[in-house]
Amino acid sequence: SVREQTVRISQASRSHLWRQALARFAELPVRDVVSYNATISACAKGSRWPLSIELLQVLQRSCGKPDAITYNASISACVKGEHWQGALRLVSEMRE
Repeated sequence: SVREQTVRISQASRSHLWRQALARFAELPVRDVVSYNATISACAKGSRWPLSIELLQVLQRSCGKPDAITYNASISACVKGEHWQGALRLVSEMRE
């Protein structure tokens, strides 16, 4: 189920296995904000800020509005990657 896969994504994230989390995310037949959040968090922990931003943009285009968790994970990814301009842009976007 989607819920079980999302739990597996979260487990991969906690173990800093961003590639595994991304692979599980790709297997999901249906994605929701929770599965995006788990995958973005995994990418953030793996210092993969470009992937985090890309997932955020896909979420915005496909299944709705990101929540505070989505933005916080994406901002964290940018900060870890020292992509300060991206982090500031996301903070501004989150406030809108």
